[in-house]
Amino acid sequence: MLRIITCTLGSFFFALSMNAPKRCIPAILSGTFISSALSIILYDNYGNFTACLFATLAVSLYGEILARKMKTPTTVFLLPSVIPMLPGSYIYYSMLGAVNGDERAFTQNLKETAFCSLGIALGTVICSIIIEFIRMIKKK
Repeated sequence: MLRIITCTLGSFFFALSMNAPKRCIPAILSGTFISSALSIILYDNYGNFTACLFATLAVSLYGEILARKMKTPTTVFLLPSVIPMLPGSYIYYSMLGAVNGDERAFTQNLKETAFCSLGIALGTVICSIIIEFIRMIKKK
């Protein structure tokens, strides 16, 4: 629970630094709470890729819905909410392994970095495809 709270607090300050509208801050905090809680729960049971994929998918759908409702760009909700999932520690430890000559640590952490990054990217793309498909159906 402490990890979820600190993730939400960190994203709050990120949202402030990117000048997110004040009226959107509570929704951004909710999105961050959702993404960090989902990623932590799913990571323990299904691994890094699946956790990042489904947490990003959920928060992307959340962001798309709120963007329409609050007439604000989706990125205002999406960027701060994805911050807790960024693979910063994996990047750090892969570079540390490379510098120290520990090939096993380097490759393992680089693999986790790639899986997490791919999960975040795919979650966002899948959500965009779903939203665009829904728009196409509504236009007909």
